[in-house]
Amino acid sequence: MSFLILRSETMKKIMIIIIYITLISIPCYSGVNQRYYDTVKVCNDSYDETWDKLMELLVKFDADVELTNKESGLISAKIVFNDDSDKSDIVIDMKNFSHIKNLTGKFYFLVSKVNGLLKVKILSEFIAVKEIKGIGKASGQTLNISCKSSGKFEKEIFNNLD
Repeated sequence: MSFLILRSETMKKIMIIIIYITLISIPCYSGVNQRYYDTVKVCNDSYDETWDKLMELLVKFDADVELTNKESGLISAKIVFNDDSDKSDIVIDMKNFSHIKNLTGKFYFLVSKVNGLLKVKILSEFIAVKEIKGIGKASGQTLNISCKSSGKFEKEIFNNLD
């Protein structure tokens, strides 16, 4: 009888160890559509030239620049991607949504010198507005949906900073 109890306790410990090792060995996973892209670019131009290029690019993309502070290197901008643009290239999960009215990208740029290198960092957030179709009270209402960036917009900005 004591052998069965010992065996049972040992099995419990082994199972706990196996579960623990399995959990710590699984990388964080947030969906099949997760993509990784560069969010930082090292620039060879001067601070002023890089700042000016970035501001020109935002004008090119019809961005609504909400905040600029050249001294701190911060730019905050919003871009509305019209129905004419291919939104599925800009965000990776757009194909899962139908009846999208518009897609808005909120971008934060930070231009800074780190260890003698001039760097531009981009953080982005996308919100899609979906119109609810159907019958009932919810029909015709809109829903804001957070989307993940495909990295295409960020890559285009970085390519134009060269």
